[in-house]
Amino acid sequence: MMLTRFTIALMVCWLIALGSVAAADETATQAQFKQVQLKQARKNAAWRTRRIIWNNDGADEGPGPGGTAEGYIAARNRQVVQTQVDSVFYCTGTTFTFCHLNDVAETFLDVPDDIGSDMALGWRDNMRALKEAGTDTLSLTIDFCRRNELEVFYSMRMNDIHDSFTSWLLPQWKRDHPDYCFGNPEDLAKYDQSDPRRFWSFQNYEIPEVRERIYRIIEDVCQRYDIDGIELDWSRHPIFFAPAMDRKPAEPRQVEIMNGFVRRIRKMTDRVGRERGRPVLVACHVPNGVDAALEIGLDVETWLENDLVDIMIGGWGYIPLAMAPQVREMAEFAHRFHVPYYACINASQRSWSSSMEAWRGAATNIWDAGADGVSLFNLFPTQPDERLNQIGSYDTLKGLDKTYGVDRVIPDQFIGCLRP
Repeated sequence: MMLTRFTIALMVCWLIALGSVAAADETATQAQFKQVQLKQARKNAAWRTRRIIWNNDGADEGPGPGGTAEGYIAARNRQVVQTQVDSVFYCTGTTFTFCHLNDVAETFLDVPDDIGSDMALGWRDNMRALKEAGTDTLSLTIDFCRRNELEVFYSMRMNDIHDSFTSWLLPQWKRDHPDYCFGNPEDLAKYDQSDPRRFWSFQNYEIPEVRERIYRIIEDVCQRYDIDGIELDWSRHPIFFAPAMDRKPAEPRQVEIMNGFVRRIRKMTDRVGRERGRPVLVACHVPNGVDAALEIGLDVETWLENDLVDIMIGGWGYIPLAMAPQVREMAEFAHRFHVPYYACINASQRSWSSSMEAWRGAATNIWDAGADGVSLFNLFPTQPDERLNQIGSYDTLKGLDKTYGVDRVIPDQFIGCLRP
């Protein structure tokens, strides 16, 4: 039987359609396979060895030798080479003003001549010098870590309030949008040091524009820089919704807002990971307690159940001497979801931070409680520091003198921006 031209054309269209469906199915299968591969790569990377995570707050950009690549590396970074530090978490500034180059947020390049602060001018001038040399501190940190086989994360302070009491840190963003903050500059003198309301420049995460700006800053770093991961540092500082300013728990709808925000970040990091063929890990620094985190709107259980984060870091580190029970609870909780957990020690606890024995005791508590490593904050050695070769392993702590302390916590004397 002779086929008409119409029949032939119909068969051709049918075959093309079948081929398109098959191609679409193959593309979907490949995408699904890549997603599975990415997830497995994330899990593998999440469980790499991190004896010590060293957080550098970026202040080595300031006055001093930071205006050259060599001077910047020598200021702090060089001290962690050939120690038990396996990961560097680098913060480039406050929540909205940074010393890394970007197209989204303000930088210290914007500091005016009449700022009235030598520190601010030093940061600006050093950033200008590095930019003229074709680099910035984040790029230098990444290059340094790659050369020394160190993991490197970008650390983002999720609600930094140093600009509450340091006027030259106050970004134009907050000046233009005072209604996005929980207070005003007069609150600094109006309220006591232990009152959260004193720290007026907290950003309100209920406002979509606030979440959007923070998301875009994080996205820009992930797309622009060759980092291994990002740290969402919820501990600097832990107020995100209005109830916390009065020491009341976050509302369920506010918790859901934050869940959606973290979910969006995970979706973005997976997209960037697929594009570059290597995962971008998400670490979260939260309180040492699931209920304590939920009080301020951080639903860590949902985050872990839904595979939204890869690494958990716990505790502000300001009261680390007797924290073993909380560390044990959080380590066991994270491990139920096959996520590693690290506990924080903060060198800002001046009353004991000069005692080497107390550092060893706090670190021993961390390891004894089942954590996967030690996270350090505000420890910035300018010379070789023996702590970096001791506290990153239970074995290297054995046989060394230790002091085990009891944390002295008086609520009315605890700093307001951390009190919730």
